[in-house]
Amino acid sequence: MAFHLSGWRTGALAAGTNQALAALADSVLGRDGTTGYVPTEDLRLLAAYASSAYLQAARVNSTGLQRVGYQYIRPATVAALPASPPNLAVLLDNPVVLRASEAITIEATTSGGTADAIALLWTARNLEVAPPGEAFWLRYISADAVTANQWSPVTLAQGLSDPLPAGTYAIVGLEHWCPGGVAARLVLPGGTYRPGVLAINGSPPWYNGRSHDIFYQGALGVFGWFQSTAPPSIEVLSTSADNAHQGYIKVIRVGGLDAFRGANGR
Repeated sequence: MAFHLSGWRTGALAAGTNQALAALADSVLGRDGTTGYVPTEDLRLLAAYASSAYLQAARVNSTGLQRVGYQYIRPATVAALPASPPNLAVLLDNPVVLRASEAITIEATTSGGTADAIALLWTARNLEVAPPGEAFWLRYISADAVTANQWSPVTLAQGLSDPLPAGTYAIVGLEHWCPGGVAARLVLPGGTYRPGVLAINGSPPWYNGRSHDIFYQGALGVFGWFQSTAPPSIEVLSTSADNAHQGYIKVIRVGGLDAFRGANGR
């Protein structure tokens, strides 16, 4: 089962304590007003990210967490964008359960000035172990312009290196770069959840930079499946209207077209 990446962003957040961030429009998770998402099933919180130039603390807020306490995001980032490598709260060994029908929000405490605040959560019902086989990094490039501060589609017009041999592929890693990049997530054929990663940002040359290793060393298992006849596309979250994108998708070929798992849902 694929995992899902969801996001929050509030522009020009003034100093304050436990301020709810605005939930980004998301085609997968239903929003609760403007600040939260309401899952339709229990989800495990796998990882979390929060950043702002004046950030002091950030936490995940959901009613069911009061059985112990709200989940603080540690480490967090006191900067506008993810660094390379980034600070990321990884909970894979002891994931926290977010209950169905209970709104999930993110709250930030800031001081000293006004700045944008961003948060991301990685959630899943279950993770799918990567299949055996050779793993290949495939490169893509896109010149699609994105709209700043929202999930924006990017097609891989010049993508996935050379034409792929016919077959079925499991995605087991992703890296994406654009100048103002915060995150990128996959849109998989027939898929529901949208698995994603923290992006690499800044001006070229960016090639020495990398995101967190959970996004390419197998810790998250299978991101999703696709056939060579229907490759995935990508949604990007950036702080600027970028029109230059590069990235790599790590794949394992698992068989012919008839081997498609159709496992891109929940």
